[in-house]
Amino acid sequence: MLSNFEKQNIVGQVLPSSSFDLKEGLVEVIGNFYHYQMAVGQELTPNGHYRVKEARGNQLIIEVVNTKG
Repeated sequence: MLSNFEKQNIVGQVLPSSSFDLKEGLVEVIGNFYHYQMAVGQELTPNGHYRVKEARGNQLIIEVVNTKG
């Protein structure tokens, strides 16, 4: 179950690829760093945009945002 903080402030946030620290496996969301896992079948790419899909414990699930019109 998500806390109110996560529901209101983290889930749904859209992030640029620059928010990710690939070496450490962390993502910065509203000034805080979290471990993350990409949604099944998705991967990070340079210049991509991503959305926090859900939070599972101390790990965020990230999905690709489709920016093609």
